[in-house]
Amino acid sequence: MQHIRSGRPLQDKGCIAIIIDAESEKDWLVHEVYRRQYQSMTARAERLGFHAECFYLRQTGMSDQKVNRILSARGIEGMILAAPRRLRDETPCFDWSRFACVANGFSWQQAKVDVVANHHLRNVEIVWDELHRRGYRRIGMCLPQAAASGGNSYWLHAYLGRQHLHPSAAAIPLMAGNPDEAPYARFKKWYEKWRPEAIICPAGHEMIWFRRMGLRIPQDLAVACLASVPGEPYSGVVEDSDLLGATLVELVAGKIFCNEFGLPAHPKVTLIAGRWIDGDTVPPVNPGRQESPTRSRRFSPQGG
Repeated sequence: MQHIRSGRPLQDKGCIAIIIDAESEKDWLVHEVYRRQYQSMTARAERLGFHAECFYLRQTGMSDQKVNRILSARGIEGMILAAPRRLRDETPCFDWSRFACVANGFSWQQAKVDVVANHHLRNVEIVWDELHRRGYRRIGMCLPQAAASGGNSYWLHAYLGRQHLHPSAAAIPLMAGNPDEAPYARFKKWYEKWRPEAIICPAGHEMIWFRRMGLRIPQDLAVACLASVPGEPYSGVVEDSDLLGATLVELVAGKIFCNEFGLPAHPKVTLIAGRWIDGDTVPPVNPGRQESPTRSRRFSPQGG
């Protein structure tokens, strides 16, 4: 561990396997967030004297069992379970006793390992508080079905928690679904009933609906994203993908150096909060204005 603290380059300590629930690199790295996490993992592994190698569970002829045999035969001890894990109920078939393992996020929930994840609950609080500070009181949320169900919907938990703590704000129910999985008519009905002044959503895909309704952003509706990307126009939270990737590698390396292999008796979770960035979809604060920035006769509250 002294080598880690000193920052001195290390000689090759072996391979850290990145386990990916996808067919190929092209299939996995479709989003900027995963590309940045991967780049950070490989860079940090090299800095600590390791090298990272990807193993794709959905590649032709590949399976959990086959990857397990390959890693065992090559003496690979470090393992990162990369995000995202596609929805599955079964536990991955690995001989956990051989590996120092950490998972990226909660989609590998069947594997009882240590986790590094974005602080989804805190990120919603950051977005909600910023919108509230700017005068918004009718704040809605749109989430995909998968993120709106199950015990790990921290986005939803934080949204409902903020409504409870701010009784002056309208208690607008969640809109579950996005343009890929929910009909436009359902969103339109929800919007016209609750008339949100601002909407929190994951990454702006819901703009398809907003444009179809003829809403001007941000004049008619403010939009804040929970996974904004620097350089894009969306206001909201930027997740620290670089820090998350580096932390995954550091925890696996630490386990290897300390000979900590197998499933932990008490799995630990490391959460990394994002930070707010201004974009084009939420107006700046106007201290001289008492009412909510988008409130007008056309968008007067209805149904809540």
